[in-house]
Amino acid sequence: MIISRREGSRDEKSHSTTVTVSRSTKIEVQEMRSYSDLPLEIVENIIRRLGFLDRIRLRGVCKDWLVLNLQIPSVDKYPYPWAMTSYWWQPDNDKIHGYCDLTDPPVRKKYVVEKVRGKEYEFFCSAIARASSYGWLLFENSKFGFFLYCPFTREVIKLPELKNIKNYVRVATFSLDATSSKCVIFTLEYSAWNPEKICINICCPGDKSWKTFKFMSGFESWYYNNPADPAIDAAYANGNFYCVFKNGELGAFNVGLEEWTLLTVKGLGFYYDSVQLIEPDGNLQLLGWSRLGQGK
Repeated sequence: MIISRREGSRDEKSHSTTVTVSRSTKIEVQEMRSYSDLPLEIVENIIRRLGFLDRIRLRGVCKDWLVLNLQIPSVDKYPYPWAMTSYWWQPDNDKIHGYCDLTDPPVRKKYVVEKVRGKEYEFFCSAIARASSYGWLLFENSKFGFFLYCPFTREVIKLPELKNIKNYVRVATFSLDATSSKCVIFTLEYSAWNPEKICINICCPGDKSWKTFKFMSGFESWYYNNPADPAIDAAYANGNFYCVFKNGELGAFNVGLEEWTLLTVKGLGFYYDSVQLIEPDGNLQLLGWSRLGQGK
């Protein structure tokens, strides 16, 4: 059977199209609505099934969707993190050259994010990534300080200068999506000459300065620790920035109360060469591993 299609008469109120299927059959088909008419609940349900890169592309389909949060939880129980490789240098006074590549592990596909930036981005050179979350990375440059960078959108958020810093920043991380007004950036530092005291700095994107707190670390003795590198990693969960130290001790800074608490004073009870804090879905976990391949 041959199916033909022709435009039928249109009424401004009904907005229908007549499709002739056979000599005796006519079907009234309602005209397709605009994407902007889709309920946001449906759009969010679609986003849950997309990877991060496709989420950004989806927002470009409709202007009204730009307000959607990219951090809508995924339906994938085990979402894969992206891998990023970057290196920047300044061969001349006009441009910053280098590369920034993103790799999507499940499909083993690499994306070239960018290769050239203007001179005003010279702080990219020699910058070290200190933390990553919500599609953003926290970088530190020994000369220019900290800044946030999103490789998916190429957006950069410069943070205020950390003035009068006399110590070495041991760990640094941030709490939420950098575009959130509630995002907090956190650093912990201490002096090798006075390791019993720690210095914590916090700020939010858009702040003009950091807020600094000084505390006693809470350790009974630092002699069994290596004073050159006590703090190993930091992570945020449920209103607290948690810090793990060389021997597995755990401390926490409560953002709301602005208080530091040493939660444990003993090690983990198993052998390891290094430890790291991870925070899947708000649940803080401590990962330890050794050169022998024995991790817990």
